[in-house]
Amino acid sequence: MSEHLTEGTHLPALSPSSSRLARWMNGAGVCAVVAFLATLGALVSGEFLSLDNLLNTLRAVGLLGIVAVGVAFVTYSGHYADLSVPAIMAFSGIVAVSCLKFGIVGSLLAGMLAGLSVGALNGLAIGCLRVNPIIWTLAAASCMDGFMRRAYSGKQVCPDAATPAGQVFLNLYGADLPGGIPFIIVIPAVLVLAGYILMGKTGCGVQLKLTGSAYRVARLTGVGVRRVVALAFWLSSLTASIGGILPKHIIAKADVDKYMPAQW
Repeated sequence: MSEHLTEGTHLPALSPSSSRLARWMNGAGVCAVVAFLATLGALVSGEFLSLDNLLNTLRAVGLLGIVAVGVAFVTYSGHYADLSVPAIMAFSGIVAVSCLKFGIVGSLLAGMLAGLSVGALNGLAIGCLRVNPIIWTLAAASCMDGFMRRAYSGKQVCPDAATPAGQVFLNLYGADLPGGIPFIIVIPAVLVLAGYILMGKTGCGVQLKLTGSAYRVARLTGVGVRRVVALAFWLSSLTASIGGILPKHIIAKADVDKYMPAQW
C-alpha cells in the first residue's frame, strides 16, 4: 500500500490542549529571553533596571517599534519585508516640515498623506498586479530618493522654532504625557495593541494570516487575497509615515542626504 498521502487523506489534528500548550511555549520562550537579558543587565550594572534607564531605553527603540508594527503586517501577508519604509519615512518627514506654514495639523496631515499615497501605490502594484514585492518596493524607494533629491537637494528644510507650529513639531518626539510617560513610548504601545486586536480578534486578521500561509488556498476559499495584501502594505506605510514625522533629531536638519535609506 502506498504510504503517500492522497487527496482526501486527513492528517491528525492537534487537540485544543496541545494547541494551547504550543502557543504558551512560544510566548514563554520570548519571555524567557527577555528575563535572561534583564537579569544579565542588572548583574552588569545596578542602574540597568532603574526607571530612568528603562524609559531612556524605550525612548531609543520607540521609533523602531512604530515601524516594526507595520512591517509585521507585510510579513504576515507572506511578503517578507517592505524595502520602501525608510524612503517613506524620509518623504513624509520632509513633506511635513515643508507644510508647517499651514499649521501643525495641516503639516502632520500632509506628511501622513504623502506616505500613505506611496503605500497605496505599493498595495496596488504588489497586491493587485502581483509585482515582485522586493523589486517594486526597492524601485519605489529609488524613485522617492530621486524625487526628493530633485526637489530639495542643496536646500535646508528646517522647522522654524520661532513659530508656534514649529515649536510643537520640534517637541513631538520628546513630549511627555501626564505622569511623565514619554509620548514616543505610548504610540508604539497603542499600535501594538491595535495590531493585536486586528490580527487576533477580527476576520481581517484571520484572512491576512491565511493569505500569508497559503495564498492559493485563501483565494480558493473566497478570501480577497489581492485586497488583503494591498491592505498590509498600506498599513506598513501608515506606521512608516508616523515614524517619519516624529524623529526630531533628523528632521531638525532636513538635508535630503540625511533621510536616504542608507542612513537608516
